[in-house]
Amino acid sequence: MAWNSLSHLAQEQSLSALLTLLEHASDSDVERILSLAEHIAGDNPTARQQIPAIRRLWQEKHPGALLIRRFLKECNPKVKRTLIRNVVFNNSYGPAAQVRTRLMETEGFRPPFTMLISPTMRCNLHCVGCYAANYTRKDDLPAETFDRLLREGKELGIYVVTVLGGEPFVYPELFDLCEQHPDVAFMIYTNGTLLNEKTVERIARLGNIAPMISVEGFREETDARRGAGTFDRLSRAMQDLHQAGVFFGFSSMVTRHNLETVCSDAFNDWLVEQGAFIGWHFMYMPVGDHPNPELMPTPAQREWMRLNGAARIRNTRPLFVIDFWNDAPWVGGCIAGGKEYFHINSRGDVEPCIFTHFATHNIHQVSLREALDTPFFRAIRERQPFNPNLLLPCQLIDNPHVFRQIAAQYHPYPTHPGAETLLTELAPALDEYAACVQQILAPAWEKDFVQKGFRVPQSQPEPATV
Repeated sequence: MAWNSLSHLAQEQSLSALLTLLEHASDSDVERILSLAEHIAGDNPTARQQIPAIRRLWQEKHPGALLIRRFLKECNPKVKRTLIRNVVFNNSYGPAAQVRTRLMETEGFRPPFTMLISPTMRCNLHCVGCYAANYTRKDDLPAETFDRLLREGKELGIYVVTVLGGEPFVYPELFDLCEQHPDVAFMIYTNGTLLNEKTVERIARLGNIAPMISVEGFREETDARRGAGTFDRLSRAMQDLHQAGVFFGFSSMVTRHNLETVCSDAFNDWLVEQGAFIGWHFMYMPVGDHPNPELMPTPAQREWMRLNGAARIRNTRPLFVIDFWNDAPWVGGCIAGGKEYFHINSRGDVEPCIFTHFATHNIHQVSLREALDTPFFRAIRERQPFNPNLLLPCQLIDNPHVFRQIAAQYHPYPTHPGAETLLTELAPALDEYAACVQQILAPAWEKDFVQKGFRVPQSQPEPATV
């Protein structure tokens, strides 16, 4: 016990030194930062792989190294300190790692990396195909429930929380909850139009909020979906966040119409100029009001994105872009159902994924721990990956037969109007899409992964029964 206490004290002292160094770090301090990080991580196997990889990026002057340089130079001291403590230490190597290890050893349960919460489905915009206009203030998640979820999440080792909507910044208690949980990192997906001088100043002061601003391309693409003037408003929000030294990113819904713009050099250079550090490509999913499979990128476009999208951008720009589908091999396929994340909507329904609008339990009736260990969620985790080809990760569009089997066995209820169409009237179109994607991506998987000896990332197994 005494040795553990001394070890923890040494770790905390090293972390304190690292955070102090980060506040005013320059290029010449990177090696010292990495050495301190190695000391803090100790024998953590993930850190033992990640830190040398970062060191190689730096030594090779990879665009990822320029991204590190941007982080050190452009983020304000509070943001740098808070981001490193909350995301890297709290969630990955400190309290969270200890909790996850204990739960795995004692209960055979491995908590996910993050939880997604939509405290409100209301929004100040009326985007094409969105259902947010159907909701009112009475549909919001009570603030005390949100607070309870944050506290229960930390008990499970979850210190990274993704907040969505609707538009999260219309939720009155959002800032207060972020302030009451300074040890949690909040990644907040927003349309950016409510980020004014006052809200940006508070975000910069708190340090634990990373806005992810929705943008579908340049003015033409963005305003076509979100309304005239939206692009100019979110551009100004990006500039204000950058000037305040806030770590922020972007989110793009990719359709077969804006795909080339979102992946273009011009668009991604613009994002870097605006100050974005990270970004997400989410392929259009046929959910919400008037779902339309014809908006999904075609199978051929999926392959084009794999070769010309996020991976290419990461290797040529100081911008870390993640493709929710094409990057699936690096995380072992689908990560929904509590494997690495799950979603709680504004009514408290516990959904496997932000796109899977079905649930068997509601957080108002069960604890967070119970919600993650339901037969419905376990069935999803036991079947992951849903396809040996990890370029086909999704149980809804790439392997729709899988979710139909799970739904038939566990009878989840739809959590949004029209969700059941994925299982009924849209089923033939999804089956046809899945077959076409398989035909194109099977050779790609064989050539670029199997023949090159790709090893599927392994997560810790769970017992097969509750």
